[in-house]
Amino acid sequence: MKAPSREARDDPAGCGGAARRPIAGPRGGGGRLMGSRDRQMAELARIARLQADLELRRYAGYRGHAEAMRRHVEDTREELTAAMAAPASDRLDQWRLATALVGYRAGQLHQAEEALRRMQPALDAARAAAATAFGRAEAIAELRRLTARQEQEQKARRTS
Repeated sequence: MKAPSREARDDPAGCGGAARRPIAGPRGGGGRLMGSRDRQMAELARIARLQADLELRRYAGYRGHAEAMRRHVEDTREELTAAMAAPASDRLDQWRLATALVGYRAGQLHQAEEALRRMQPALDAARAAAATAFGRAEAIAELRRLTARQEQEQKARRTS
């Protein structure tokens, strides 16, 4: 069995030494790296906004679907109420038809309510994901504003 090379021993993560090299200098970056940090923050903020927009659109789609299902449940409930309130005929065939219609509407109502109940967890998850993504985007934007303000204050202190 061959012994591992010196590079493999010194770089257990196998990243070509990139893990050992700091991205910025020992003080968190020098003057010329600050522009790079600002660009990175801007890119991170852009990605976070895009992700938040995607999650908000996804939630809006789920919410629209759930609202349509709620309207369907209400319409079916109204139809069932109207079918039950219809005057019963003295004829047996009319009575059987009315009973079958009420049974059919009750089955439809049960199916629609069950579908609405099944979609509720996905709606809640989409709402939570949208809120998280939006909060993340806002936090990154606020962090970017704070770092820009700190850099301006440091620059003002250096010049005075």
